[in-house]
Amino acid sequence: MNDFEHKNVEGLAIVQNIYIDDAFTELSKVSDNVNIIELGTAAGGLTILLNKIFQQRIYTFDNNKFDKTLEIFKDYDIRFFYENIFDNQNVRELISEKKRCILLCDGGNKCQEWNEYAPLLKPNDIIMAHDYSKDGTFFYNKIREKYWNFHEIDDLCVQDSYKKYNLIPYMQEKFIYAVWKICIKK
Repeated sequence: MNDFEHKNVEGLAIVQNIYIDDAFTELSKVSDNVNIIELGTAAGGLTILLNKIFQQRIYTFDNNKFDKTLEIFKDYDIRFFYENIFDNQNVRELISEKKRCILLCDGGNKCQEWNEYAPLLKPNDIIMAHDYSKDGTFFYNKIREKYWNFHEIDDLCVQDSYKKYNLIPYMQEKFIYAVWKICIKK
């Protein structure tokens, strides 16, 4: 484990860096009574952390399930869906509800997740993607070995969605070193 990796929650790996606590806490201050949809549960630590920070139900989707994770989820307001995250009707229905949506793309193909679900967002919905850096140069010069060692999505992947789906960067200064891309639909 690197110095910048986050501690575990309930014995489950978070697979995030230590900067997410402050970033997601700030987001929670402007985001109550929302549908929080996580694509990619991994070990489940982030899911629990989000539930604690936002103090509301989390919907999480993954094509893998871990018995230990599911057992621990029973103590939280977390709904786990063991399903393919792509072309998923449950995800589509949650996004379409009248509530504001926060969609976290953190599965195996963040760019595909972003581009599949961004068109469905309503005004004021938020979309996010983990393992983000604005480009490779920024990642190697500012992020790698300092904040995070994975770079799976950048601005090149999502820039077409800005104009096409009316997305604008949102609270990015809070999330840049937490290695999350965050946009809001206007």
